[in-house]
Amino acid sequence: MANLSMIFSVMMLTFMISISMPNICSSRVVESSSSDVSSPLKGFSAPLIHRSSPESPFYDPKATHHDFMRDSLRTSSARSAYFNWIRTKNSSIKYPVSPVELFNMNYVMKYSIGTPPVETFAVPDTGSTIIWTQCLNCTRCYNQTIPIFDPSKSSTYEPVTCAADECKNAPSTMCKGKECWYQIEYEDESFSAGNIAKETLTFIDIFKRQHDAGKYPLSNMLIGCGHDNTDVPGVGVPGVVGLSSHRYSFVGQLGFDIFSYCVSSNVSAGHSQIRFGLPAIISGKLSTALSPNKEGFYYFKNVEGLYVDGEKVPDIPEWIFQYAEGGLGGLLLDSGTTFTELYGLALDNLIEKIRSTMRSDAKEEQDATNEWDLCYNMEHRSDVLPEIEFWFKDSNDSFPIADDNAWIDNNHGQFCLGIGRSSGTISVLGMYQQRDVNVGFDLKLNQVSFFYNVNCPQYVSLS
Repeated sequence: MANLSMIFSVMMLTFMISISMPNICSSRVVESSSSDVSSPLKGFSAPLIHRSSPESPFYDPKATHHDFMRDSLRTSSARSAYFNWIRTKNSSIKYPVSPVELFNMNYVMKYSIGTPPVETFAVPDTGSTIIWTQCLNCTRCYNQTIPIFDPSKSSTYEPVTCAADECKNAPSTMCKGKECWYQIEYEDESFSAGNIAKETLTFIDIFKRQHDAGKYPLSNMLIGCGHDNTDVPGVGVPGVVGLSSHRYSFVGQLGFDIFSYCVSSNVSAGHSQIRFGLPAIISGKLSTALSPNKEGFYYFKNVEGLYVDGEKVPDIPEWIFQYAEGGLGGLLLDSGTTFTELYGLALDNLIEKIRSTMRSDAKEEQDATNEWDLCYNMEHRSDVLPEIEFWFKDSNDSFPIADDNAWIDNNHGQFCLGIGRSSGTISVLGMYQQRDVNVGFDLKLNQVSFFYNVNCPQYVSLS
């Protein structure tokens, strides 16, 4: 069996960062490269559906703010454990966390699979390598809110043989008879197994739908078809769309070198968006390199440090935010982690710096939910809070975290620093701190761009 360390969760950055105002926009068109995916597609824009929307397969009208926060904290901690395990793992090939904890269900993409197309959903995940879905016939399958895909009813479904190059080169694959399979094991004894296949995936461009020209079929897409999936309590994810830099991820197979996403802080304002190819927005005034790595994760390369109100947080060793092959530190960007998690020493020193900067009338209190390390009484919240920034030394510029992204209302009369403590030495920049931010990836130039855009759901089409 091949090393299984990449199939469900592999990706991050090897690029750069740019931050600017929303009106400073540009896009770069990249032609398809060495992919055998068949489509005349130049790019498309798909909705990101929040779990609070009735369109989401995870919609629960009874779910509370605390329910969302609790689930997001659990996922953030699980992914932190996963990324740290990847850096430090020994001969073990078992994932360190349960599969139900590994995937953030806050946002899903809607698409169709097979011919004729069958509507389904998937979690877009920069920490995953390939496209995956549950499939009939099931030896064991967990519950999902939509029908499980039946490949026997699709005329375009084609299992990959053991002799195929994809089976030799894709992560976590093995031979089972003449067919190519994958198998993933977890330390809680749960696992997922199934065959590798090629199939047609169809997306509807949100800008083209009104013109009846927005259906984009992508044929020969390599997918994992899970037939044996165990021990997922409750409702599990129907599928995962891997957005890593790996050649067999979704973006790798498309052959586009650029994609972008923007998620809104106002989940009732409409869909957030993810864009691939021509419509992707790559812009901003801040550029910073990220570090190549064998896992395909997106590690920032030149983080100089954390700042609060323009002053550097002291006593954070440089290695904590620097990725190095064989090292322990690093700061990575992840779409599957909700709340940013910092290495313990970095978080402790950040908190002390905030305490020394906070207004004297702010009343610090113990978190009523026992989830956060630093909370204040809501009655004393000021309109002006200490500004927290990641500073990048190669660009001599920073990524400021907006106040509403840095702090969270715990629904107990307190506002708390929405940054958690990593279970290891890896730090992760999560999606809560990326709200209302356009995040644009340029895989050819190895850079990522950021700019604040309060109108994430109301993009103007650039295609």
